[in-house]
Amino acid sequence: MKHATLLPIAVLTAGLAAGCAGHTPYDPFIVPQDRIYGSVKTIALAPVIEPAELKDVVEPSRGKFDSLLTAQLTSAGFVVVPSKESGAIWKRVTDSLGGLFDVATGERDSVKLSTARKLTMDELRTRFHADGWLHPRIIFAMAKFNGGTARWDGVSESYQSFGKKFLTALFGGATYGRTSALSVWVDLEDLQGKDLYINEGGLQLYLKPAGHDWQAIAPAELYADPARNAAAVSIALGPLVTRTPVAKAQ
Repeated sequence: MKHATLLPIAVLTAGLAAGCAGHTPYDPFIVPQDRIYGSVKTIALAPVIEPAELKDVVEPSRGKFDSLLTAQLTSAGFVVVPSKESGAIWKRVTDSLGGLFDVATGERDSVKLSTARKLTMDELRTRFHADGWLHPRIIFAMAKFNGGTARWDGVSESYQSFGKKFLTALFGGATYGRTSALSVWVDLEDLQGKDLYINEGGLQLYLKPAGHDWQAIAPAELYADPARNAAAVSIALGPLVTRTPVAKAQ
């Protein structure tokens, strides 16, 4: 499984679509769509993970991402194993291995990690007949801003009032550049550890441009907009839950 890079808030990460050279549309499918729909019927949902910088600020449960992800997947015909089930298995397995970090070095033990993943996937398969494992994360992403609006990962967000935009357009002084935002990132893998689908959807700005400075959003604003939460999940899962007919060869 490939993990999204979680960098400090001072370092911005480019969104998936923005990273494609020549504006080539990003394809979230690592394998052909038909292979997923033909082999994945039951998906185990992993607990939502957020950046380390936000762990002591607010829990992702505020955003009800588990429910949003489950609703999207079930509406597309997948059976979903709740995150509390897969999370409990993962905790029990990692505890039985004495954790995943080397006590002496503090580094993650790659052998233990591989073992924990295999044991967890084996149990998900035998207990729940799962054939896919979906890993959702809240990640930092890069947003481009100009004229009072920021855009990234399929969404836009205004960070200035209409009056401020009007005065800026009238008298000049508009700023543009890049700032830090949050996105919902998902990775679906099969139970042999093969990535099948990776995508992300824009969630909300994290650092809002304010003149020639930036202002971090208040903790009370994190994951607090149900409409934005739902939109981020819909964008991240959209191609997976909306089956595109495969053109037949002539």
